[in-house]
Amino acid sequence: MIAEALTNMVRHAHAEATAVEIAVTADAVTARVTDDGIGLAAAPHDGGLADLRRHAAWHGGTLTVRPGPAGGKQLTWAVPHRGKSPGSRSGSG
Repeated sequence: MIAEALTNMVRHAHAEATAVEIAVTADAVTARVTDDGIGLAAAPHDGGLADLRRHAAWHGGTLTVRPGPAGGKQLTWAVPHRGKSPGSRSGSG
């Protein structure tokens, strides 16, 4: 998600700065990417943003796209946290 969001911002936003925040709680994994670019006018309604939205929905989550706090745009991708990854082990072995 983060790589796709950053790629879209490089291609379309003309931003000078980008911030990435990741939060993992017991309930959700959230990634927020904010830029200071030209804002939502640069965001096509298909392509990268549509892919991010589909991937979030596939995982039972959401993608929110809105203006950033200081201009530009902010993408927030949130999906439910499902616990340990399938390859992790617990206990002694």
